[in-house]
Amino acid sequence: MRIKSYTAESFAAALKQVRSELGGDALVLKTRKLVNPLGMARVEVTACAGEETGEQAHLLNAVPVKSNPQQSTIQTESLVKPQSESNEKELHFTRVMTKLDTIDSKLSELVNRPNIQRESEATRKFRQILQDADFDANVIESIIAKSGNPESNRDDSNSTESVRNCLMEELSAIILPDLKFKSGDRIVLVGPAGAGKSSVMGKIATHLVSQERLAVTLQSLDDFKIGGREEIASYAELLGLEYQHDSVRVDAGNKSKKCVTLIDTPALSSEPNATELLCRKVDELKPTHRLFIFSALTRTSDLIQLTNVARAFESTHLVATMLDLTNCYGGLVSASHLLKSKLIFVTSAPGGIGDLKAPDPAELADKILNPASEMCKC
Repeated sequence: MRIKSYTAESFAAALKQVRSELGGDALVLKTRKLVNPLGMARVEVTACAGEETGEQAHLLNAVPVKSNPQQSTIQTESLVKPQSESNEKELHFTRVMTKLDTIDSKLSELVNRPNIQRESEATRKFRQILQDADFDANVIESIIAKSGNPESNRDDSNSTESVRNCLMEELSAIILPDLKFKSGDRIVLVGPAGAGKSSVMGKIATHLVSQERLAVTLQSLDDFKIGGREEIASYAELLGLEYQHDSVRVDAGNKSKKCVTLIDTPALSSEPNATELLCRKVDELKPTHRLFIFSALTRTSDLIQLTNVARAFESTHLVATMLDLTNCYGGLVSASHLLKSKLIFVTSAPGGIGDLKAPDPAELADKILNPASEMCKC
């Protein structure tokens, strides 16, 4: 006696397979409904072919294939144990489907559990604001969780203040507001093309000379950018500072200890050889600070690739530029997390008039939660 199972879209289609392979005298032992992994309904028919008597067929609860399909009884269990290789595969498939049903049942139980807190309209609103501000998904969930998942029946001002405080806490964690440079410090600036390294260098030099009353020396390693050295030299001339180019090594004696040395570098390159060469040059200068300069316009998704290159320079601090051109500050948090460094300065676009300054968490939080307001004047 041969026993075999057939699966098809309908009972009639399965019976057609039975007749084709086992013949018109085959007996139906079992039929059942299935759902495949894609969610499509299927029918499984188990049939046998042999020389059973009518009494045997009755004991097996079998139905002749020639009978009307509509009169067949849908069974959930077979009275005959499958023994063929095909049936072993069917049993394996059944076990897999059973596991999937169990997982689906558990997920449904979790979703429908009465004590699960439903997300309020206020929470969805704040999540959308943070998504629009380009915050990473994990950071968004952390902020919302800390804010207590504000309910729609709470006072709107209280909900907004709760989220604002949690957002300020997240921003404060990535900011170092009181970094001070001193004589003898060597500060290297690295970053991608167009991020505003030269502009940041000029603003730092201006601040150190006019506000901190420190002696400053400017140096450039950039021999790729057209006019790059000349731009740094012009800053030195305007501020009455000493300028050194790559061929002159920084004096390691008393002279360098009496001034702050600012060192400009070529734009970061995705070419490993260029990155390695620049890293060696930077290491030779033994910098005390390595500032990674990046634009606030850089999206979080792009920062991942950019910071992979920047890690080679072991940046110690971050400077964000072009804050006057966007209210999307999620990239500031992402850069800090990716490079494990804190933000020390923010500024406007290179051509802007804004000074270099320490970032204000409260100001940034307000700009994020009120994106329609005027952009940051940094």
